[in-house]
Amino acid sequence: MADLELQKVSEELANKLDDISKSFEDAVAKRASVEDINTLKADLAENKKQLQEIAAAAKNWETRPVTDQDKCRMIGEAVLKAQSTTAAEGGNLVDDEFSHEIRSTQNKYGAVRSIWGSQIIPMATDVLKVPVDTYEGTAGSDPLPIAVTEGDQFTEDAATVAQVTLTAAKFGTMVFVSNELMADSFVDFIGNYLRTKIARQAAKKEDDVVFNTASTGILKSSNILEVVMGAGNDTFASLTLENVRALQDLVTDEAFEEGSYYMHRSIKTLLANTRVGGSTTTDGPFGWGNPNVGIPPSFDGYTVSNVSKMPTSADTAASTEFLLFGDLPMGMLVGERGTAELAVSPHHRFDYDQQTVRYAWRFAYSTDANIGRAIARLKTAA
Repeated sequence: MADLELQKVSEELANKLDDISKSFEDAVAKRASVEDINTLKADLAENKKQLQEIAAAAKNWETRPVTDQDKCRMIGEAVLKAQSTTAAEGGNLVDDEFSHEIRSTQNKYGAVRSIWGSQIIPMATDVLKVPVDTYEGTAGSDPLPIAVTEGDQFTEDAATVAQVTLTAAKFGTMVFVSNELMADSFVDFIGNYLRTKIARQAAKKEDDVVFNTASTGILKSSNILEVVMGAGNDTFASLTLENVRALQDLVTDEAFEEGSYYMHRSIKTLLANTRVGGSTTTDGPFGWGNPNVGIPPSFDGYTVSNVSKMPTSADTAASTEFLLFGDLPMGMLVGERGTAELAVSPHHRFDYDQQTVRYAWRFAYSTDANIGRAIARLKTAA
């Protein structure tokens, strides 16, 4: 409990102790029954004990370990595990429950967490080699069945297994919170506001690195298949329905069957405004529903998912990748190393009278030329 709360409880117990003492003295003076006097004596002893405990707690307040009750006040929910201390910063390492709350909220906001879901690979080490199926168009990639005449020998075949290496990278954020704010609105700020902000930004960071990182992100990796729009079509507004459908023909059969479209919501609107003749103004009927009535949830029977970190309609430029089709979890592997960590330290910003809240997690993603065939992207002309 905070200093003010500690003082308040102490004062209440002191007042109660005075009342019991007076009752005890009155009972003795009036020669009350032995049973009543013993009851008052027990109450008096119990209250003295509580006052002694409060005095000891006040003396050790600055160095005492944070209790489960204190953590409940911080995150607004029950906490089960004990709290440990990180020696390097002298701070308190908040246990898994709050980190799990951030991670569950992160799952709510993140496209990566939503798309890959249960297919996110747990990593026991920082570097993990994951066996994957080789694209079936590669020679020797699959054990192909052939007709066998009765009594004849089977012909042996091989199934090539490829490997994709996941290397965990560390991501994190750190927030400074004034002690005045912690005291005045502790539960609301940490338990609700800050948890949501950390989770949302962590989710956006994962989305950004998976989709946009130069040379390795889905929109940039050379392992991902690509359709380039025709000569002169160097803006997003040049998008045609034929361009969008061409992506379906590039991916593997499995990705075609399980595929989805992925784009920023503004590109989805641009696609909905595209008419059969290729214009977004008055040339023919709308090719995909009618934006004046409502945009259908699917295109050619494939779901259309919004990824906020993909290019918006305002990002239009020549040679720019902006729309995806395929089975993303099949074409890009995603992993996470260990559990996320949330730490709170009163010492890092001691001279500013601030608490430091730090959140960190380790995350990995990778593809190769074989599994990358499960994804195709659309790119404007040069």
